[in-house]
Amino acid sequence: MRILKGHDGVVGGNGAAGVAASARSEHTPRTPPPKNGTGCTRAERPVSGLDGIAWAEPTRRESTDGLRPQPEEGGGLFGMIGDSAPMRRVFEQGRLVAPTRSTVLITGESGTGKELVARALHHLSPRRDGPLVAVNCAAIPRDLAESELFGHARGAFTGATEKRIGKFMAAHRGTLLIDEIGEMALPVQAKLLRALESRTITPVGANEEQPIDVRVVAATHRNLRSLVDEGRFREDLYYRLHVVHVGLPPLRQRQEDIPLLVATFLRQINEEHGRDVRGVSAEAMDPLQTYRWPGNVRELRNVLEGVVVLSRKEVIDLADLPLDIQGREVCAAVPPVRPRTTLSELEREAIQQRLRETGGNRQRTAQLLGISTRTLLRKIREYKLEDPLRPAARGPVESCPPPYSQPGGP
Repeated sequence: MRILKGHDGVVGGNGAAGVAASARSEHTPRTPPPKNGTGCTRAERPVSGLDGIAWAEPTRRESTDGLRPQPEEGGGLFGMIGDSAPMRRVFEQGRLVAPTRSTVLITGESGTGKELVARALHHLSPRRDGPLVAVNCAAIPRDLAESELFGHARGAFTGATEKRIGKFMAAHRGTLLIDEIGEMALPVQAKLLRALESRTITPVGANEEQPIDVRVVAATHRNLRSLVDEGRFREDLYYRLHVVHVGLPPLRQRQEDIPLLVATFLRQINEEHGRDVRGVSAEAMDPLQTYRWPGNVRELRNVLEGVVVLSRKEVIDLADLPLDIQGREVCAAVPPVRPRTTLSELEREAIQQRLRETGGNRQRTAQLLGISTRTLLRKIREYKLEDPLRPAARGPVESCPPPYSQPGGP
């Protein structure tokens, strides 16, 4: 799949009325793009209008419920976007494994689309009419993880006033996505291994095993092999999950997909916010393709949404992009070193400066510093920079321009 660049150097999102009239004269009427904001879109073919702006017409229909689009012919996997060699490999793996009962392990950095792959595997499988249940191990307190997965009997522990089924039973005859499985505690890992091997579960506080018919898909951004070597993940569970491995590439390794992603996201964002941004200039597309995108596809979409919401133009220019994506420094990366400055003082000042630059956005600050969000919160408490439970401050940095301000703007 390719995105056409028009004679005016613009990669298109939504075109003008003249383009729409030209496209409708040769193709079927345009239908609105999905509003889920996940990066899913219909299979498309480029259509060039009178002014050279790229269009993309749907080549398949959506189902009546709007939730389960019909599988595409060629190209992506169940609406996933990409035409690069790494993504084609992912799509091929997905099509081969989806019809089977095999356990799948999906790995990749945050924001690469692991949940999208899991949903595609479910909807392209014979279990598509059954439930798809997702559980995030990082979001569950460790002492409740066993009950969350396997359920519990009444009176199993303090506060268990009634019987409750777990995620496994809720996903019976369907698919269970266990996200961030690298965060699962070792005792729960042992019980998960038993469930995978015996296809039975025992709720907390119960004595009898219950049979289950569940296809398990696990996902993580961690290196499980390293966790096994560190004694933090069971080796036998690792091999039980590693039946089929689908590794998602970071966006920086599939930069040729960025124009297609940009065009798709612009259509979605225009529909969501009532905007009419036609596309991105060639000058602005260059840094979008060379930026490293530590937050991957999720970060790309969020950046585009911010630009579109704050823009009054039909075409996004270089000056509309955040300064760090333009290649211009927002502030000095490292504060000047004073005599007799300790390493801890340098670290504290670096964290404080990045917090100012991002307006208190901890996730973005951690990405800029190259550390995890958990480590950043620990450092914030250690250096008493702010109360981690207090809402992050907003607004421009006193010594830096606002992230989306234009030169000479208000």
